[in-house]
Amino acid sequence: MTFKKGREINRGDTEQFVNNGVVIVHWMDNKSVLAASNCTSADDHIFVKRWNKKENAYINVRQPLIITNYNRNMGGVDVLDQSIEYYRTFMKTKKWTLKIMLHFFDLAVANAWRLYKIHCQTAHVHRALFDLLQFKLQVADGLTNTPDLPRPEQDPVENMECLEVQDPENVDPNIPAKRYRPANVPSEAKRHDG
Repeated sequence: MTFKKGREINRGDTEQFVNNGVVIVHWMDNKSVLAASNCTSADDHIFVKRWNKKENAYINVRQPLIITNYNRNMGGVDVLDQSIEYYRTFMKTKKWTLKIMLHFFDLAVANAWRLYKIHCQTAHVHRALFDLLQFKLQVADGLTNTPDLPRPEQDPVENMECLEVQDPENVDPNIPAKRYRPANVPSEAKRHDG
């Protein structure tokens, strides 16, 4: 496919190529615009107002319906790309397959967060919603913290016999005493996963 260059095509002119039900439309606005579709061709069009410097006024410019549909529905893709870009998973690697997998993981988490927000709004949840970062941390915590294996049941009497009573006089002062450290509080997802 060869398209006309910028000076060979006037503002509002279109070209289209059709192959197996897919239409590629070349339209000239202030700049050249390319779009592909399987449902709309360049034959359908509307008129839009554009500023013309020479006439110093707005003029009607013919715009293909495929461009109109794109402009009407592009917000969701842009919002999703913006959400992914805020907290993109970064890993320095030359493997393109790993980069694609990380991108799809970020895409899935951003979509899940949007669904979570929509669900909370429709269910009239009055508690504070997670923002994207908190939601991503909850997902990561839920994926990395698998449930602990159940401990085998032991007789408490046997446990008491195994305990050694240390004599304070025989304790080596060079060995530091173990401090009590409480366990970290698990996430909400892990606490309520059953």
